[in-house]
Amino acid sequence: MKTLKDFAILLLLLFIVAACTSETDSLPEEEKPVNVTLRLSVAGSGPVTRWQDTNVPADDKTELMKNWMVFVADASGNIVKVLTGTPSATDEVDEEVDEMEETVTLTSGHTYTFYSFANLSFDELNAAIGSGSSLSASSTGVMPDLSSVTFALNGNGFVPSTSGIPMSNKQTFGITASTTSIDLIVVRMLAKMELRFWNATASPITIKQVTLSEITPNADVLTGEGEKKNIFLLPKYETAGTENSMEAGDLTPNIATQQKANFSPTIDATTVAGSSYTEGTTDVTTDAPDATIAFYLNESQVADATPGYFALTVTTVTGDGTEEVQRYALLDNGGTDGWTGIPRNDYRIVPIVFDDYGLDIMPYDFPPIGVYPASVKEEDGKFTCTFHAGGHFHIVPTVRRLSDNAELGYSDAAIEGADTWTYSSWSPDADATIYEVCPDGETAPTTDGSDNGYAPVWDATNHYLFGKLKHDVTGTAYHELNIQVNKGTTAAYRTLTYKLHIIKE
Repeated sequence: MKTLKDFAILLLLLFIVAACTSETDSLPEEEKPVNVTLRLSVAGSGPVTRWQDTNVPADDKTELMKNWMVFVADASGNIVKVLTGTPSATDEVDEEVDEMEETVTLTSGHTYTFYSFANLSFDELNAAIGSGSSLSASSTGVMPDLSSVTFALNGNGFVPSTSGIPMSNKQTFGITASTTSIDLIVVRMLAKMELRFWNATASPITIKQVTLSEITPNADVLTGEGEKKNIFLLPKYETAGTENSMEAGDLTPNIATQQKANFSPTIDATTVAGSSYTEGTTDVTTDAPDATIAFYLNESQVADATPGYFALTVTTVTGDGTEEVQRYALLDNGGTDGWTGIPRNDYRIVPIVFDDYGLDIMPYDFPPIGVYPASVKEEDGKFTCTFHAGGHFHIVPTVRRLSDNAELGYSDAAIEGADTWTYSSWSPDADATIYEVCPDGETAPTTDGSDNGYAPVWDATNHYLFGKLKHDVTGTAYHELNIQVNKGTTAAYRTLTYKLHIIKE
């Protein structure tokens, strides 16, 4: 009997153990609770691993996380967890990466959305969301839809303070039974630009001011009814799913206003030493610049992708202090580097070489009596040529030395000798409709003649462009002219690029 009693007790214990474990072991693999550690870090960006530029001391933490909050919502949008905290203060931990001490119990087979913020308070977040939002560390219920929430940011000229740079992001992850950790990132809600300067002239040049065009204005200067917020709260990614990749470069501007303006950051007068750039020797991608200027700005998008560009104007004073010169750089997309937009979190590095050469453009046409002749206007490094009648025309470039306004000579076959220049290339505009079209089977002329030509081409004999406009159309065309200048006795080429906007009225 004793043996039977012991056996019965053993069976009872086994039943109790089985009952205790059946709640989880009997669940399907996709319905098990999983403890997941969340790892929060600041998104990298631009050409450097750390977003800080090299001019910021290593112990400067103004660009990093000061505090963070994470809302975890299930597939129905219900908030299942709110995490808040501050990065570790230990020397070993960088505030760009912070291991959350708290783990979250999630359910395998389910999808969760993580809304991450840094350097923002609950009050600031609720003010942006509006409509009586009351998110807090103890929030439950449904997470507000943040996809269309806008934010008021004064990123142009932003000065990091103890509160840090505001950051945000939204990521979605599917949880499996083997999920043990998730990498979350927060994205800085503004961009940064660093201008790196060299001087190819013999004399020092002092920079008084730099100005960028096509920049999103600060929220506090927006005008018009309802125009009080300038960007969206969350970042925008070019490709679905890239928000989970932890890779930089997938962002596209997410701007809430159409207003644009010139932006001139506050800078100290900066002198760039003469002869700090040597043609054929200095590498602007790897060599240390003679001077740098760095500043924060709002993410921005050019108004028109064709011929959209950002124009950088640099106001300088020459060595004797008496001559002020406007120098331009056109930050267009020119290929694959996306200069039609500057997204948030971007760290754009712009190398600039001061040279002693500039281009002038003069259009010539042959209008009938009573019709205005062609005119040209230079603005922010772009030439706009306006024609009031159709027919044959010329575009004549002249290259001058800026220091004394001396005109450079042209070299036919190749650049020979100091201060000579030659034509390099001219980009066609395949969408232009203002030019006469060469008939099928015929060859377009490459030498100027009386009333000949179609779309503009370079005349290697006369050293200018020529073409022919239609009489009965109006419109525009966009081109790019590249020339090469030799500033030494050997072939020390400098390629100069200019935009031309041709208007037929």
